[in-house]
Amino acid sequence: MNKSKYSIIYFVLFTMVLVITGTIVFFYIPYKTINLKESNAIITNPSRGFYVQFDTSNLDGLNELNAKGVSLVFLAYDLNEFIDTEISQEKLDELSYAFSSIKAHGLKVIFRAAYGFRDPMDFSDPKSFDIIKNHINQLSPIFNEYQDVLLTVQAGFLGPWGEWHHSNLGLNEGMPTSKVINDLLMTLSEAVPHPVSIAVRRPSYIRLIDPELVNLSRIAFHNDALLSTDTDMGTYDLEYYQRDEELEYIFERTSGVANGGEMPNLSVYTEPTIALNELSKLK
Repeated sequence: MNKSKYSIIYFVLFTMVLVITGTIVFFYIPYKTINLKESNAIITNPSRGFYVQFDTSNLDGLNELNAKGVSLVFLAYDLNEFIDTEISQEKLDELSYAFSSIKAHGLKVIFRAAYGFRDPMDFSDPKSFDIIKNHINQLSPIFNEYQDVLLTVQAGFLGPWGEWHHSNLGLNEGMPTSKVINDLLMTLSEAVPHPVSIAVRRPSYIRLIDPELVNLSRIAFHNDALLSTDTDMGTYDLEYYQRDEELEYIFERTSGVANGGEMPNLSVYTEPTIALNELSKLK
């Protein structure tokens, strides 16, 4: 008998063993019946809902959030002392400790760094993008170490509160240019581990992103004047796009990112029907 016939016989026998074994396993797989019941308990959904703001230098009250059904923390990182120098090791350790504490409590982080969380009249940020780039690169190892804690990283860095106005690197009341936007988002995209999203302040900024330079699927949107005025305090630039157009633009984006923001005051837009419609558009 030649080798090819032996090969055929071995293959047939092997196939029969697999079939028989598979049949035996099929009939002897143990199973268990589970009867589920509805519950009225308050369930804390991860990575969504209302958030509470903390500064990396003050985490008082962090241990109370779980009992309140809060799973998100907005973590502000103030770099006002490092406008023209590297971030000190002490300040880097402060951020690491904050992430570690938040992780220990089972929470997720919305992160933003800025060179001062205060009034524009008493503010200055770096006059060279290279300084900001170096700071982001210093933060990158911490972002990577605590990737599982990060929900999103807000682009921040430019202007007071990191809200991209009155910045030394901007024009027309310190608004960032297309080049600055793309440079900043490229730097963040490399420093922040994939697939953590990076959020910008206005839909119009997303329109200025070069898709050849920045992965748009990672870009989210945070509206820090939710439902407040007809423009949401400048969030929607009515000179070029109406509010409904901007909402539709965000809604039609296919990327699965976390959009969010803050509501500073009540208005006609906080009326429930209007608010729920807009929040659904923001996904």
